Amino acid sequence: MALHLAHSVAAAPGDSGVREAATFDVLDDIVRQRSAQGVLSVRVDSSSDLNAVIGHLERRAEQQGRPVVVVTSTGVESSFRDAAQRLGLRAVPHDALEAAQAIGEEASRRGLLLAVPLLAGPGSNQISQWDLNVAAALSRGEYQALVVLISPRELEVSPELEALSFSVGRELSSEEARRWWDALSESARARSEGVGLAGLERWAKRGMSSRLLRGTDEEVAAAPELSDSARH
Repeated sequence: MALHLAHSVAAAPGDSGVREAATFDVLDDIVRQRSAQGVLSVRVDSSSDLNAVIGHLERRAEQQGRPVVVVTSTGVESSFRDAAQRLGLRAVPHDALEAAQAIGEEASRRGLLLAVPLLAGPGSNQISQWDLNVAAALSRGEYQALVVLISPRELEVSPELEALSFSVGRELSSEEARRWWDALSESARARSEGVGLAGLERWAKRGMSSRLLRGTDEEVAAAPELSDSARH
């Protein structure tokens, strides 16, 4: 599916086909456009980074007034079957091409941003072939929706996937981090209307002291800066 944008952005061609990996700031430029359509493939280092990307997508979509559907990132055998259920499709075709068409048409009808994590199913170390086939078929169609596929770099995706590709590292550049904070603060402001100064300060302190900032043991082992930042 060709990428359609109301406003051009750097490193985001309008024709289909996998491209050299673009960066987080280009991804942000695209998702900030309410009418952006197409399929994007975002590669991340780990599942925790995957959830961070999804959170950013949700915040930007919310700020644009765009409906968003997020597929679960844990414990499902098929991401696209979960997507179909979340879209309210009563029956999911067994044929990948037909499934992609049904999902794409419903996402188009609602003008969605559809975020789909592509992960290995329970007891497997690879993305299901059916999910890969649906993703490839979606990328070749023409739908009025923005579909963002997010997957860990360690897992292979289909060579038939026609999508603008993004590479998001564990650490963001200063400009990329500014964009992330901009989206977060915008959402926080919208949710805190009517909250007094003392309430805002309590919210900030609770967030900064949360154990969630430390990450899991596995995340801290992979990124020691998490434990350092939690102490400051």
